[in-house]
Amino acid sequence: MRDVTSAGKALAELRALYEPFVNALAAHFQFALPPFQPEKPPVDNWQTSPWMQRSPDLGGLPGASDEDNHFD
Repeated sequence: MRDVTSAGKALAELRALYEPFVNALAAHFQFALPPFQPEKPPVDNWQTSPWMQRSPDLGGLPGASDEDNHFD
């Protein structure tokens, strides 16, 4: 998914296939649909603890960088 423009176009085409039906069902059953993308990123279970501060996302963990290519 490095090519953002083609990925966005493909996603828009896929959404166009089902969105009219989902919107019609939501209107028929009288409920509001949630937004397509969340307003803020969700928090995974591994990032939370009742005793500690929230962990950073994967990109913010120590040692996570583009320069670390030992798997190549």
